[in-house]
Amino acid sequence: MTSRKRGWLLEYLILGLIWGSSFLLIHEALASFTPFGLVFWRLFSGALALLAVLLLRKLRVNRSFKQWLLVAPKKL
Repeated sequence: MTSRKRGWLLEYLILGLIWGSSFLLIHEALASFTPFGLVFWRLFSGALALLAVLLLRKLRVNRSFKQWLLVAPKKL
């Protein structure tokens, strides 16, 4: 097996462990939180992670209302 194939396989396995462990952690967290509380904390931690990326990369969020309307769903 070439080193390139081994690197791909290792990355794939690590990604699978990270992705799969999130489901185990959700299962365990449901013993402590309500489903609503769990969703809230997952969204909150995701927003903090995105904020950290924005700050580290010194990116600006477009604050134009017109641009946000283009992103918003057409029907609810």
